[in-house]
Amino acid sequence: MLLSLMLVLLWTIGPMETADSLLFEIPRAVQGQITHHAGATLLTTISPNKLIATHAFLELLHYGVWMIAVPAASGRVFTKTFRSIPLMKRSVASQKVISLLLACSAMTVVVLWLCFTADYSTTRDIYFTVATLHVLAEVPFLLRLL
Repeated sequence: MLLSLMLVLLWTIGPMETADSLLFEIPRAVQGQITHHAGATLLTTISPNKLIATHAFLELLHYGVWMIAVPAASGRVFTKTFRSIPLMKRSVASQKVISLLLACSAMTVVVLWLCFTADYSTTRDIYFTVATLHVLAEVPFLLRLL
């Protein structure tokens, strides 16, 4: 219900209706790609700015859940009991590998932001290809949980 309320608030008191109000100082070609990606070519009766704001909000929520809420709910990642995760208990080597993988993941986020700044279009295409493959790889595991 809270998600629905947040979306209603976003759409009623959200971004202004002018085309340049949300996407100022972004090249026109990139603005077109962002509005297309947010669904403006399919939902032509809805303000592109509202679609972009909705898309950004939902992505922020998605990543917030996976990067903050799930680890926090585990009760281990942000505490001293991080090493009590079963995979971390195997050996000192596995602890180092997992720590290294976490550090590489953090560096990947930084590199992605730099790449998005340098060449939005190419980075977006690569990112969403990898994201799609990730979802396809995850589906069998999620279906097994049913």
